[in-house]
Amino acid sequence: MSTPQVFGKQHQESELICPRCHGSMAVKVVGEAEIDVCPLEELPPGSVRVVAVRPLLSVGVYNCGGQLHAIEDRCTHDDGPLCEGDWDPATCEVICPRHGARFDIRTGAALLLPAYIPVDTFPVRVRDDGVVVVDVPG
Repeated sequence: MSTPQVFGKQHQESELICPRCHGSMAVKVVGEAEIDVCPLEELPPGSVRVVAVRPLLSVGVYNCGGQLHAIEDRCTHDDGPLCEGDWDPATCEVICPRHGARFDIRTGAALLLPAYIPVDTFPVRVRDDGVVVVDVPG
């Protein structure tokens, strides 16, 4: 499997305080940000793209058999990167590259220890211009 490339463009920015930094860092986000991923033809079935949304948030966008799904690129077991791991397009499961935890890409559910907390999922759609976008709440 190839290394996912990091992409992303955020629209309609406004300033908020990062909740993961407990208010210590201001980041550019919005109530709901529309993040450009890529044109649909660049995300064929069986492929994934990792999109940088803002500091401390990246999202993996997967094409499982023609269905698009987006999950946070963070294993809930130890906060390590998740979407750089292998994944099974037939079952829509991603495997954490650090400790082997498995997650359902469609729902975010943790399927195999050591993780037991689900990962966040995000709405993903194709705009009229053919670009895949993820809607990420601020």
